[in-house]
Amino acid sequence: MKKFVKGRISPREKAVREAEKLGMRINCDFYCVLLMSLISPEDEWLDDLFALPENEENANGYGMEIVDQEQYLYLLFGNTKEALELWVNNAKTILSSIDSEAVIAVSNIHVDFSEATAAYFEAGTAYDNRFVMGNERVLWFSDVSSAAKDIEPFSQNYIDGFRKALYAGDARALNDRINELLQILTDKKFSLFAFRIIYNDIIGLLLNKYLSYGDVSKDTIQYYDIFELSKCRKVSDLIDILRQLCNDILSKEERNTDKDDPVIGEIIEYIRKNYSDPDLSMGTIADMYNMSAANLSLTYKEHTGMYPSEYLLLRRMEKAKELLTETELSIQDIGASVGYHDSSSFIRRFKKHMGITPAKYRNAMKQEKTSSS
Repeated sequence: MKKFVKGRISPREKAVREAEKLGMRINCDFYCVLLMSLISPEDEWLDDLFALPENEENANGYGMEIVDQEQYLYLLFGNTKEALELWVNNAKTILSSIDSEAVIAVSNIHVDFSEATAAYFEAGTAYDNRFVMGNERVLWFSDVSSAAKDIEPFSQNYIDGFRKALYAGDARALNDRINELLQILTDKKFSLFAFRIIYNDIIGLLLNKYLSYGDVSKDTIQYYDIFELSKCRKVSDLIDILRQLCNDILSKEERNTDKDDPVIGEIIEYIRKNYSDPDLSMGTIADMYNMSAANLSLTYKEHTGMYPSEYLLLRRMEKAKELLTETELSIQDIGASVGYHDSSSFIRRFKKHMGITPAKYRNAMKQEKTSSS
């Protein structure tokens, strides 16, 4: 069950096979995640609650204790949404008939098993709101938050930028992305749940990168444990964890790149040092190593996850952002400093990369400094 909600079992067929070995029938069209207060096993109503799926032809349920969080995790699977809703309604009837403070928090109903982690966070968010929901015994996530819809467009763009910085091994760019995330979450007043969803996507990205080295420590896995993550109550707590994990990943990335293919390490270092040369091209670098430009690009991407031209652009844009923020150099001079023959080419590239012109970016950074001082 923990593997399921952590998204550690994929694809769907594998999850179904693993569950069948344990006598669990999860090959259903729909599922949801439930959390409830950890209660004494002597409570008779608990037996009635967990017997509900046996009476529902289209529903199967499986539970486990999360002792350190004083919660009970329950996964409910059904062939129709109505079957799951009927189970929840029957559970509500049972809870209403007894003198107990127990509540059940329910995620949205999902289809894709890859959304199990998000479903767990949804149930956790509903559970965290139990004290402000009056006397409700059953709390649906849909009743307490619409954060997921709010963050979806932002999340997709942000994750793409974070991925590029990660595969470039650019510590400064990653730090800027984290600061950007903190600033946007603060300005837009996204909820803790919203950040947990973005954080989970980022951690998944980082963990996949780490797993590619074939050496993952227990400490690293701990960062990804959603049960630990759900204990965090402040965005700053999650930001600190994210910074630490990024540092660990970059350290390992540097060691493994050099060991795995010294040439790729040399190319990365060459681009880092020479990104400001306007005549730098993939053809030039390829000639240095007796490779074709096409072969260089494919080999580089195979080892780093991005094309060398993407890394060159990232280095130039990150340096341009630094100069726009920290100096009073003209746009033309900044463009020349990061490898562009003319300012129009620089402005065009910057706008395509950042979504705004260099001048507007500079003004935005000045306003941000003014408002925070």
